Amino acid sequence: MLGPLRPLLGHEDGAVREHALALVRNVAAFHGGVVAESVEGLLPALLGAAAREAAAAARRSDEGPAGGRGAAGADLRALAEEALQAVAADADPDRALAVVCAGLPGSHLEAVAAGAEELVARIKCAGAVFRGMPPGAVLRWCPRVVGPLGLAMGHDAADVRKATVFAVLDMFASAGDAVLVHLAPHIADSHMRLVRLYIDRMHGGGVAR
Repeated sequence: MLGPLRPLLGHEDGAVREHALALVRNVAAFHGGVVAESVEGLLPALLGAAAREAAAAARRSDEGPAGGRGAAGADLRALAEEALQAVAADADPDRALAVVCAGLPGSHLEAVAAGAEELVARIKCAGAVFRGMPPGAVLRWCPRVVGPLGLAMGHDAADVRKATVFAVLDMFASAGDAVLVHLAPHIADSHMRLVRLYIDRMHGGGVAR
């Protein structure tokens, strides 16, 4: 059903992209199960859309008023993230994570070479999936994701590091300290202290994303 919308997610006209993203988001959010049959094709398209819209919004912000459409660009970035996370939440978790994690870095060089916007999109998407998973399922994925998340935690881009911390919090909220046991060998002590600081804040009433 949503397959014909995939080319429109990269259309040159922002209004077309906006309508396509809104339709994908609304179908996934309010008609559960519809996206299941096309998740392997739809998720990569949405990951690309989220990365492109984030990069475009950042460029407009750097250009200031002369760049034009700053608010519209930010709205499209938020809409792309909403559509991505709605589809990920509606899909089978294992299938969604298989798509998302395929593009996470497997080495320091890959982490450096990866575009920050794409990494943020993938990591936020993974967090959205983990939020809906039971503890055993989260722990089953830990061996596959903690290495890439550890690499992302040391990325130069602050947005990547922040998205990674919140993805770990999503995993911790489901499976608890066992997640940190898996993660510890892959991150620096300073990063673990940061994660624990956010966990303490989460226990104290939540943290703003």
